[in-house]
Amino acid sequence: MTAAPVRRSPRHNPLTPLDVTLDLLVKLMIAFLLFSALTTAFGSGSMFGFGERDICVRDDSISVGSGEDRMPSLFKPGVAASNSGLSLCVNNAPLSFKALNVATMLPTFVLYFTAILLLWRLVRHARRVGPFHLGNVRRLQFLGWWLAVGGVVAKSAEEGARRALISAMYKDHGLSPLSMIDFQLSLIITGVGLLAVAGILRAGVRMREDLEGTV
Repeated sequence: MTAAPVRRSPRHNPLTPLDVTLDLLVKLMIAFLLFSALTTAFGSGSMFGFGERDICVRDDSISVGSGEDRMPSLFKPGVAASNSGLSLCVNNAPLSFKALNVATMLPTFVLYFTAILLLWRLVRHARRVGPFHLGNVRRLQFLGWWLAVGGVVAKSAEEGARRALISAMYKDHGLSPLSMIDFQLSLIITGVGLLAVAGILRAGVRMREDLEGTV
């Protein structure tokens, strides 16, 4: 009497939960974009500045002091109060103002949405071919550069558009080039970290290829 063959269950891929989560996130973001685009097209909503008629921006470079004669006595003795920043708004803004307003919001969304798509493609490729593959290294390197460099470009573009919008609302307002340079340190650190991981992964891929060649 022969023993029945033992059936082995398929090996669970550890990347499956992350792949499913990213796939759901991408679908939700696309659905949100489609819904926002429809509401904007029919005039019942706005998306990243599109569809907005009234444009508002805050200028934090101006502070107005407030003494006891300007502000009611709300604070304890010895407390100095000041109004920091001005809120500038334009009703029925012209097209140039609307374009600058969109430029203050859209670059960051494009940066993060594209990063999620790149991560989704990376995880899906790694799930299909395995983690030790040169394709994963290239995708991880591109994602790292996208976050490190794209973060500086997106934030600087938004800051430049914001400063240009503020300048357009003043009769005479100087626009310093240095004020257009902005970045988020966490994005740079994350991008550089991904580049370092990609270098380690590349070394692992080469070691595996060398071992397979010697067997």
